[in-house]
Amino acid sequence: MSTSTNESTVPARPDRTAKRRVLLSSLAGTTIEWYEFFIYGLASALVLNKVFFPSFDSVVGTLLSLSTFAVAFVARPVGAAIFGHFGVRLGRKNALVITLTMMGGATFLIGLLPTYATIGALAPILLVLLRLVQGLSLGGEYSGAVLMCVEHAGPRRRGLFGAIVNSGSALGLILSNLVFITASAIAGPSFLTWGWRLPFLASAVLVVLGLVVRLKVEESPEFVGGVGTGQATVGGDEAAACTTPGPPRSHQRIRTRSMKPQISPIGRVLEPPAALTGPAGPGCRRPDFPLPIPRTAATKVATWP
Repeated sequence: MSTSTNESTVPARPDRTAKRRVLLSSLAGTTIEWYEFFIYGLASALVLNKVFFPSFDSVVGTLLSLSTFAVAFVARPVGAAIFGHFGVRLGRKNALVITLTMMGGATFLIGLLPTYATIGALAPILLVLLRLVQGLSLGGEYSGAVLMCVEHAGPRRRGLFGAIVNSGSALGLILSNLVFITASAIAGPSFLTWGWRLPFLASAVLVVLGLVVRLKVEESPEFVGGVGTGQATVGGDEAAACTTPGPPRSHQRIRTRSMKPQISPIGRVLEPPAALTGPAGPGCRRPDFPLPIPRTAATKVATWP
């Protein structure tokens, strides 16, 4: 009976083809996200100061343009927290699809955004809002893609898969520079008029290709296992060990004053609850020593000498 329960608790590991597909989709998604992130940085240093902040001199306009680029760095940790929450609730795959769509939509709209000469001060306001969306989506994409790869990889290749996804930032930087150089060569003197929009509009094609690859990816086995059993998985094969209590391990003697047995002024020994010192499975990381009882103002606790 216990064997069947343990087998149903542990999520099945994907095969090599599924692992490679996940690795490719995560690398492609991360590269696309960083490409769209970096083309804005190039545009903010070369073009956006003249297009969205023309009423200021060149130095102040450049500083204002670069300040809009910095908005995404503030939004990235917020996006990681938001989409990390939804990744646990809705699934890693669904969260990554949302982040890639958000980044692609915001970048494409920047390419279509009217300039200051057309709609006035509303243009830089919309630019900042779209840049905020880019930062939120990149924060969720990067952390989610690494998590997706690590959870699909075997126990011996988690570091390798995570490192490969991390190389997407360098690939995105190289790709963004190549596209900007190509766009400037195509547009020529008209680069400030419409040529700067080409790298932003071209991101729509990359996002569609990334979504096609990502939608074919299987959901993370850790998430599937947690949903199927109604329990949060610890990580792969350790889940079965935590669901089945094992024999109690011997208490380790820790030479710390706060870890010694404690006694009240009336001579009664204060023991921690049984739930804190009970038996734990061989794979659970539960402390197997008595935890210290906090001192309060009402009860003065003395320790054994």
